[in-house]
Amino acid sequence: MSKKRLTLQTSLAIAILLIGAIGVALVMSTDNTYRRLAFEQQQASVSQLIAIKSADLLKKLGSLQQDLGLKLQDDDNFKQALLSKNKKDITYWLDQEFN
Repeated sequence: MSKKRLTLQTSLAIAILLIGAIGVALVMSTDNTYRRLAFEQQQASVSQLIAIKSADLLKKLGSLQQDLGLKLQDDDNFKQALLSKNKKDITYWLDQEFN
């Protein structure tokens, strides 16, 4: 009965190679997970930043629109053009606000 037995050196080499392969697999898995989580976090951060900036711009636009409306309400010439439904004069007075 000649059974070939593993020597200590062979079994130690197999164990080291197996641990090395497991380590490489863990590193690759961790790297993939880290990259995916980092990408998701960056995507969420950019979305939040866009939402904050959009809200600020909408507030500013609302304020500008309100100021324009208040200026035009105080202008007698614009009121007269609006009451007479004179499109040419209305356009002129609206254009004057942007000059």
